[in-house]
Amino acid sequence: MALVAVSNRGAINYNDDWIVDSGCSNHMTRDKEKLSNLSAYKGDQVVVTTNNSRLLLTHIGKTVINPQFSPSEVKLQNVYRVPGMKKNLLSVTQLMSSGNYVVFGPEDVKVYQSLKLVDTPITEGQSLESIYVMSAESAYIHKTRKNETIDLWHTRLGHASCHKLKITMKKAMLKSLP
Repeated sequence: MALVAVSNRGAINYNDDWIVDSGCSNHMTRDKEKLSNLSAYKGDQVVVTTNNSRLLLTHIGKTVINPQFSPSEVKLQNVYRVPGMKKNLLSVTQLMSSGNYVVFGPEDVKVYQSLKLVDTPITEGQSLESIYVMSAESAYIHKTRKNETIDLWHTRLGHASCHKLKITMKKAMLKSLP
């Protein structure tokens, strides 16, 4: 199954469309009618928005989305009802913790239940504390080691002197210098 979120309508319908949000911790909607198996939320957690306002959660439920560009329906669990929300949000983190794969392209986003990769990624990161992190070492230094030279590092380090480069090499401050 692939959920494809694209629009050729030219405008977002904030009442019916779901925004795929990589910064959102949970699926959320303000519309109680979109949810089934509702249970009242009894905790003290609130939703903090991008402008730092705090919105109360009132219920948790389930919903089914029938995407316009996909033949499959998407069942969502643990969807927060937040009456103050202005948009329906699909949490990338929650989609992935349910075993799905979310792929962002230049003009669309796709959600897969399974995925077979044939290409080698140009860079990789990992999920830590519900965010995706690429360390500078893995994203930059490892990728450039194939053609490392002192001249290349001389340029990268703002045309550092040979003396400074030799000190850097002796102290093993850069793993890829000879």
